[in-house]
Amino acid sequence: MKSLVWLRNDLRMDDNPALSSACVASDEVTCIYIYSKEQIKLHNEANCKIEFIINNLKNLSSSLEKINVPLTVIDSNGFSDNPSKILDIVSERSISKVYWNNMFGTDENKRDQEVQKILIDNNIEYENFDDQVV
Repeated sequence: MKSLVWLRNDLRMDDNPALSSACVASDEVTCIYIYSKEQIKLHNEANCKIEFIINNLKNLSSSLEKINVPLTVIDSNGFSDNPSKILDIVSERSISKVYWNNMFGTDENKRDQEVQKILIDNNIEYENFDDQVV
């Protein structure tokens, strides 16, 4: 089975429930990170946070390469195009299942519901994890 891990705010390789589950259950795993300048503007993210994310993506990509898991960074116009971006990757790469760790927030929940709907409508399995709950 080919799987996709949709990385969001959890850019760890160790102790990452979505990545761990995908690697255990799948013959082939691909990771994506969806980068949106528009979302960064909306959230008024500081330059140091953006630099932190970019550096973490570079480090994660190097670590993932060692276990033969590619990381693709995808440009986005904002949350509204995330479902179609994910479906495009799923279709291009013949993905059977998508994994991700949940994020919290109203916009994030709405986006995730739209992603779930498009995956269900296209008979693609998904699994999501509550990873950062105290």
